[in-house]
Amino acid sequence: MRLQFSLATLIVCTGILAVVAAISATAEVRNENYVAEECVSTFRRMKLEQRIEELKRELAIAEREQDVERVSKLSAEQIQLSAQRQGMLQPQNEAASRIR
Repeated sequence: MRLQFSLATLIVCTGILAVVAAISATAEVRNENYVAEECVSTFRRMKLEQRIEELKRELAIAEREQDVERVSKLSAEQIQLSAQRQGMLQPQNEAASRIR
């Protein structure tokens, strides 16, 4: 899967990296790859959230047009991506609890 990110997303991640790096230095995190993994995870989660928002807009249009087939298809994709996003959040919480 190829990921494309806007300049704003890269700026946000740079800020996240700075904060996480500062926390990592303070907490003396043993896993040096944690910062990079967290940034990539954040990018992926942001991309998923962006697509979910697009789906919500497309769903509203399909519902107004009473396009039942399209509503069904978009709803299924939204459910799948929401579950995927939720799965991404759980490992992140587990990783954060390990470094404390």
